[in-house]
Amino acid sequence: LKQVFQIPQEHITAQQVDFMVAALGGPDRYCGRNPQDAHTHIYIPEEMWIEREKHLKAAFVKVDCPQDIQD
Repeated sequence: LKQVFQIPQEHITAQQVDFMVAALGGPDRYCGRNPQDAHTHIYIPEEMWIEREKHLKAAFVKVDCPQDIQD
């Protein structure tokens, strides 16, 4: 999704890590806005969401993430 955002990659990465850690039950250090609110002005094609999901699933498998968390 980095093509969509006009901010440094390091910031994007840090925001995504903090968001996912909180979403998966870890410490909530995410200080950004809710994705639905933050991205209303951005058109993201369905294909990009599908690609994002494929990468996320591959990352879960790579780190042997428990199935209940993956679900």
